[in-house]
Amino acid sequence: MQGMDLDTLLGPTLPLGDAELRAIAISGAVGTASLGGTSGALGNALDASLLQRLRQWSDAVLCAAGTVRSEDYSGVRLSKRAQAERLRESRPPLPPIATLSGSLDLDPRGAFFAEASVPPLIFTAREHSGSARARGFARAGAELFYLDDLTARGVVRRLRALGYPRISCEGGPRLYGDLLAARAIDVFHLTLAPFFGPRVERPLVEGPPGEATRWTLEQAYRHPDSTLFLRYRRAATEKGIKEPGLGTMIG
Repeated sequence: MQGMDLDTLLGPTLPLGDAELRAIAISGAVGTASLGGTSGALGNALDASLLQRLRQWSDAVLCAAGTVRSEDYSGVRLSKRAQAERLRESRPPLPPIATLSGSLDLDPRGAFFAEASVPPLIFTAREHSGSARARGFARAGAELFYLDDLTARGVVRRLRALGYPRISCEGGPRLYGDLLAARAIDVFHLTLAPFFGPRVERPLVEGPPGEATRWTLEQAYRHPDSTLFLRYRRAATEKGIKEPGLGTMIG
């Protein structure tokens, strides 16, 4: 197979307005989620395009503050065509990036604020309400939300209450782990890169102790460079924040 359509990699989706949470991640063959400190070194052009396609699908992009720092996040950028398609769906041209941070350890002068076309959404503990750091983030253009329940599940529920039903999660390891423990992820797009090394630089998932669950592999695509693109769906019997309600499609 010499090529793969991005919509095929994305797979079946729920109607606009229905809640669904998808995670996207890349890992080396022995489990490392980064090379040289970033995940980008593991990927190829198709992986980057799939990330963009999932951002186009999403109403909000969720990531942890550590990922914002380590990957030097800025705002979401989409092609003019992708923005036009979102407008035809009566959605804003760009989704915001939402992040959760218990410490507010972000640089308000950084690209995450300065280069964002859409104000970032920052979820933090209620104790930070009115703090100097929080006021600095607000001056930098962010929207802040103070939660009593600053957990992955709590942030997802608040995002949906704010009108963001489609959420894509881009990590990092602890956020993936917490969402998996909460049975909150409906679909997991996992890219397996053909890199083998003597150690795991950064694990793909870190989280609380919990029971592992079996998921359904909907699609597997082997790229000519030996990268594998896998799409898993949480089994319908696994209860979570929302049931996906879609049948199996093997591609």
